[in-house]
Amino acid sequence: MLFINNREVVTEEYTNTSVTTPHKNLSPVKQKHSNFQFTSWRLAHGIAMTICSQNLTKRSAWYDHIATLLSLENLMHTSTPNARIDSNRINSLRDFSRTSRIGEISQGLVYLFLQDNGYPFINDFEFFCDNKGISIPSKSSTPDFVCQAKNLSNQICLAESKGKETTSSKTVKSKLSKALKQCSSGANIISTNSSGFNVIKSLGFCPEWSDERHSENSTLHFVDPINETDEVKLDTSPMRFHYAAWFYMIGDFSNAERLVKGERIVFKEHYFNLVEIGEKQFWRLGRPFSSIIKNIPSPWDLLSEEYFSRFFFGQTSVGISDDIVKILASQEYSKYSELEFFNESSKAIEFFIDGTVIFKQ
Repeated sequence: MLFINNREVVTEEYTNTSVTTPHKNLSPVKQKHSNFQFTSWRLAHGIAMTICSQNLTKRSAWYDHIATLLSLENLMHTSTPNARIDSNRINSLRDFSRTSRIGEISQGLVYLFLQDNGYPFINDFEFFCDNKGISIPSKSSTPDFVCQAKNLSNQICLAESKGKETTSSKTVKSKLSKALKQCSSGANIISTNSSGFNVIKSLGFCPEWSDERHSENSTLHFVDPINETDEVKLDTSPMRFHYAAWFYMIGDFSNAERLVKGERIVFKEHYFNLVEIGEKQFWRLGRPFSSIIKNIPSPWDLLSEEYFSRFFFGQTSVGISDDIVKILASQEYSKYSELEFFNESSKAIEFFIDGTVIFKQ
């Protein structure tokens, strides 16, 4: 079962010169990384958030992330601690669908890694640019993500995920090199638009997935060149877009739109239950938003209603910190620096560094 077992991938970082220099072998950095660990709950959440972040103003696309979660359960193999793809499932997919699925789980994994390494707020690059008035030239090569640290500054990180299977003829180096080029293109787009943002980091990733039949471990390869910091200013838009994706994910489209527009949220407490965990309070989603049924044309019978209810509204549910709700409702963003959240997994709850949670029971 996907939503029970823990997973991990080997993590390998390479020097920038070994990635960007032609005919040079990849050279790992001296500092070794421990295996990156995550639960399947977290991977599903990461995938859902990356899909939602692309479609914040498109209510009709809401079902896409649910459909992806429905198909994820039989994609991951369950027999090894190292995260593996199920060979029977992946081999049954046509080339385009196969590539898409590898891309989706790769983006979800990178989303989790970024949150675990100092970037709690993650936006889709094209959505970010569209909503910040940044023009993307036609046929431009762009990265996947714009990432913001907890300080809510204009010093941002770009990240690109290039997933592959271990059986693919494409090399890890070529994938990482292309990822960096897309980040460089994205940084140039942002800098030439006088956006007020400064790209200080560009991360290129290549999640390489093995299946249960092969001896190679699934590995998260990455490269991390660093740029200089420019004048630091406060800009809350990446943070707001990030939480907008969470509200979109749960079907609260009106608050997603408010956050995108820079408005205060209007929190609808009657959809939630307030629960206390330690010394903190969280709003736990209790029932589906009426907007899901009223505004989405797709029929419910195309989905597994039992699965959907179990993931969002039954014994299992999602939630958000009351402190985050208060900040988003009051727009007192300076108070965010006073908050402390951590990525943590327990038997009952998945905690995320952005103050959101999944209640597993």
